[in-house]
Amino acid sequence: MITIRNLSKRYGDHQVLDGVSLAISKGETVALLGPSGSGKTTLLRCINGLERFDEGEIEVDGIVISPALSSSERQRRVREIRIRCGFVFQQFHLFPHRSTLSNLTLAPIHVKRTDADVAREEGLALLEHVGLAHKADVRPNKLSGGEQQRVAIARALAMCPAYLLYDEPTSSLDQSRAREIWSIMQRLATEGQTQIVVTHQEELTRAIACRVVRMSHGKIGGGTEANPAV
Repeated sequence: MITIRNLSKRYGDHQVLDGVSLAISKGETVALLGPSGSGKTTLLRCINGLERFDEGEIEVDGIVISPALSSSERQRRVREIRIRCGFVFQQFHLFPHRSTLSNLTLAPIHVKRTDADVAREEGLALLEHVGLAHKADVRPNKLSGGEQQRVAIARALAMCPAYLLYDEPTSSLDQSRAREIWSIMQRLATEGQTQIVVTHQEELTRAIACRVVRMSHGKIGGGTEANPAV
């Protein structure tokens, strides 16, 4: 599971996170809701080691990161955490010079040392899973925004992560494209994939999240609540 204990982060005099504590169990889909500037994305990026924090600690499957670690030890532990946590960005961040399939196979081949033929086979299966097997040889600039986000999800899944972290995955998409992404996330939830979703969209929350965490001014406001719709 992921456990966050008394996490605080500041940018100068601005307190972005203020003593945040949260536990997320395997199999849960948890939505982080709150207004812009409430600390949702910063919290997500701290989990994956994309942001440093000033106080507290984060534990992912027994791997703990904290400000007390040396730079080299922090880097080692963050690498271990990133193997377990796939990250889906708001703006896709696909490699424009590579095909859809190549975007999926790059990390398994070079990070996990997966055989290229095996990575290709697994990549094609993932593209099938998100309905894009027919776009395997297409580059990202030939895909719609919704298709690019589906590829981004498949790319994250290619590393077989225990946890998927999404930063506003549908905010840049129109309603019909957003529903495509919701459908995939909902299916992953029913399959037992642990997911943490930063979003402003209540409809997305009702569709997929089993628990809602509301943030305000860098704190968890009012605790957490179960989503009765799931």
